[in-house]
Amino acid sequence: KKDTPFHSSSLAENAFLKHAEENPLDLILQTTWRLLRVYPGGLRQDSSNLDPVIPWNFGVQMAALNYQTDDDRVALCYGKFRDNGCCGYILKPDYLINAHKTKFNPSNCPINFENPLILTITIISGQFLPRSSLTTKDIPDPYVRISTHGLLCDQQTQQTLSRNFP
Repeated sequence: KKDTPFHSSSLAENAFLKHAEENPLDLILQTTWRLLRVYPGGLRQDSSNLDPVIPWNFGVQMAALNYQTDDDRVALCYGKFRDNGCCGYILKPDYLINAHKTKFNPSNCPINFENPLILTITIISGQFLPRSSLTTKDIPDPYVRISTHGLLCDQQTQQTLSRNFP
C-alpha cells in the first residue's frame, strides 16, 4: 500500500528517541510530508510529560502531553502556541520544510552567529514577594530566572543576582 501525506503515524517516546538518535535525517524527512505524533512512553505511569521541544526540533507535528499533569512542559506548550495567535498551529521553519536540501540535524546544533537573537528584559516591579527561607531579614531578596528552549545549543538558563540565594 502506497504511503500518502494524509496518513499519520504515532510513535511512543522511546521509539521516537531511538529513531532520532539513529536516523535523525530520515525522521525529519518523514515529517516534511507526513503527520507524526509522539506520545509519552508507557513507563510514565505517574502521568509525567515528555519534553515536547525534542520532537518539535525534529518537525513532529503532535507531541502529546498529559494535561492532567500541570507542569512546566504543559506551560511550554501553551507558550509555544501563543506564537501564532493561539490558533493551535505554527508554521515550520524553512530548515524543516526544506530538510531534503538543508540536511538539518537538531543533534548537530548549527549555530548562526551572524544573526544572534539578543533578549533584554527589564524588571519594572514586583509585588507579593515571599521572604527567603534562608534569612530572617524582613526584606525579600528576589531573583528572576529565565530559560530558553530549542536546539541543545540554544538551551540556557540565566538568573539575576540575589544576595540571599546561591
